[in-house]
Amino acid sequence: HPVNGGFLYTELPNGYVMMFNHDKDDWVETTGTVVHEAIHLVHYILRRARLPLTEESEEAYTYLTESIVEETLRIIY
Repeated sequence: HPVNGGFLYTELPNGYVMMFNHDKDDWVETTGTVVHEAIHLVHYILRRARLPLTEESEEAYTYLTESIVEETLRIIY
């Protein structure tokens, strides 16, 4: 039974890679791992864009998180 876990590797010159181990049959834990790693990725992307998390920028953070999670789960499932 694989253990879910993720890590984010961001030291690429022209992109970002999110990698994790998951049990495809455990969609709840897999979704939690995807969300966890997506939030790390969103913070990394928007910090590089010099957009700190504030009340005014909250929607940018949440929409980007939603997009990354949806696209990742489409790939998995």
